[in-house]
Amino acid sequence: MIRPSSINPDKTFIGKSGLMRRVNKFRVCGVDGSGPIGDVFYTPIDRSGKEGKEKSCYSFDFARWAVSEVNAQEPLKPGDQVVMHDCYEARKEKYKDKVWTVESEPWDLCGSEVVRLEGYSGGFATENLKRVEA
Repeated sequence: MIRPSSINPDKTFIGKSGLMRRVNKFRVCGVDGSGPIGDVFYTPIDRSGKEGKEKSCYSFDFARWAVSEVNAQEPLKPGDQVVMHDCYEARKEKYKDKVWTVESEPWDLCGSEVVRLEGYSGGFATENLKRVEA
């Protein structure tokens, strides 16, 4: 759980993938103001600096994003080979351990960075893809 001392309004979290989230405000659980953070309200900012609409999430979701961004891989690009992980699709037998080829540059879809995969319909969240060595 994120503690109030670890987050400040107007702080921008920048991930290695280039995604940014500027914290607008957060709600602290507990009457004395020293409890864990509940909801985090933030503005997503894409790589070109364009700001999206304010969003909110529970601190666990925000912490998960921050940790995944700190440990992020280099941005995916067309031709990269990836496998799905940490998602529903990765547990399905037909997709389990399947190597996919990235077909597009990443783009923002409703606050999530996605790419098109060869043979897969629609965009797929990059946070659930892991690059594999050929």
